Amino acid sequence: MLETAYPTVRLGDVCDLIPARSLSTKGDEEVTAITTACLTETGFDPAGLKEAKMHAEDADQATVGAGEVLVARSNTAELVGRASVYDGSPAGIVASDLVIRVQPGPNVDSDYLGAYLSMLFATGYWQEVSGGASGSMKKIRRTHLRGLEFPLPTLRQQRHIVAEVAGMLDAQQD
Repeated sequence: MLETAYPTVRLGDVCDLIPARSLSTKGDEEVTAITTACLTETGFDPAGLKEAKMHAEDADQATVGAGEVLVARSNTAELVGRASVYDGSPAGIVASDLVIRVQPGPNVDSDYLGAYLSMLFATGYWQEVSGGASGSMKKIRRTHLRGLEFPLPTLRQQRHIVAEVAGMLDAQQD
């Protein structure tokens, strides 16, 4: 990982991993579901949403909340581990078991965690640690995320880092 002056913590010690639910053709409720196409390098893209069915009790538990960090659990080797922060719009959408939902704790800024996980994706970290029976379809287990160590500065520092990076990206686009 990266050398840092900040203390490192295990993700599972400062964030909750929310249980996933499966889509089902026999489900009794129509839902709008997140696909891994919603998770992009530039953030959550609602263009990747799809209509699906899910059992009603699962749909209630799978409804995503603003500030959750979503990670592609299973995908091609090139796309596994892609992460985005869900900003709450559109409301009422659900995540299937192809996405790992991470709810940052009170000392973790969603945008900071999303940026850190995106950096791991961009540097190929998830390609190296993911597994699966097929080389073309890789998977990240929840234990990968739960045990992931990452630098955790204060909330103020996290927000400053996010603002600095956003400023650099904006400057590149001008």
